[in-house]
Amino acid sequence: MDGPITTEQLVKDIKSLIDAISPNKKVFIVAHDWGAALTYLTLSQYPQLFLRAVTASVPHPTVFFKSIVTKPSQFKKSWYILFFQLGPLADYFVSRNNFSLIEKLWRTWSPGYALSASQWNIIKECLSQSMPKPVMYYRAMFWPPLPALKQLRAANKVHTPLLYVHGVEDGCINLESRRGQENYFMAAHQEVLLEGVGHFVALEAPDRLAQEAHRWFQG
Repeated sequence: MDGPITTEQLVKDIKSLIDAISPNKKVFIVAHDWGAALTYLTLSQYPQLFLRAVTASVPHPTVFFKSIVTKPSQFKKSWYILFFQLGPLADYFVSRNNFSLIEKLWRTWSPGYALSASQWNIIKECLSQSMPKPVMYYRAMFWPPLPALKQLRAANKVHTPLLYVHGVEDGCINLESRRGQENYFMAAHQEVLLEGVGHFVALEAPDRLAQEAHRWFQG
């Protein structure tokens, strides 16, 4: 993406993609982490585009931000979100020592899932070519402040049937941080907790995620 990254623009990008690939029919969507966060916003603003949704690992943004403020354990785990706001300083520490910070975060978030050396080489090559764009997504949470707050408030009513999937061993987001999100889901909703799975659900348990998504999409 050229130019500044904002949540408003990212939501528009999702809408444009759906309009392009399915201009006449509603779609199903499966989204993880940042994709999940943006999906809540998109579902709220463009409910006419979707039949059903599956989100994984990141709960509704309102309850997640509340958990950061009210639960010390989640605040401790979410330190990187605040750190990434520090502009060039954060960019420097993310990139130094061949992205050792990213490796540390990965091991913490998915302690039972190890990447091979070749997989890490692919990830680090991608990061080296795209930095600081990956970190700018986190800055888009809060900047520009008024549009970001408007986006968050707009997501407080999701009218699309939604399944939420969370790994029990997630080292990034506590299980408790999802509590209360049902208050923002106006249509049918369910939660599925996957034992033995960390943060990267789609990589650690792709078959289980696909099975749950298929079941949910069948209605």
